[in-house]
Amino acid sequence: MEALRADPEWHYLYDLRNDVEKVGSVGFLDSLIIGSKPRDQIDYQRLMVDPPPHARGFKINDMWGGSGWEVVAPSGEVRFQYVDVPDDIGFVTRMYFCEATSSLRLQPPDTPIEDVLVRYVAFLNTIHASARDLFTPSQEPA
Repeated sequence: MEALRADPEWHYLYDLRNDVEKVGSVGFLDSLIIGSKPRDQIDYQRLMVDPPPHARGFKINDMWGGSGWEVVAPSGEVRFQYVDVPDDIGFVTRMYFCEATSSLRLQPPDTPIEDVLVRYVAFLNTIHASARDLFTPSQEPA
């Protein structure tokens, strides 16, 4: 608990969790980072290979930062089918928290959301492994 409280990014996540429970929303923004290739040299056609059935278009960097196909279901409902964009296509999407938390007014981290969460999950895995080692009975012969 001390380590979680001491880390400003994780403290932000904890307070943000409370906001989501009470308010039901999270403020974030995204950015599309174009890599080393100029926009006119990005191979967009490679993204259009193998569309799923009933696809009506491909979207880059939707409101969640993902890319993929807009697919019309038989009911007429439009669904989004995400795809992994190959690294060599030439762009990357990053999402950031953009609002202070409601209760403690903690400022959002400057780190992309994905990086914060990957580090947080790795830390939780470490805690889980430590607890398993601590609380698993030893298999000593009787």
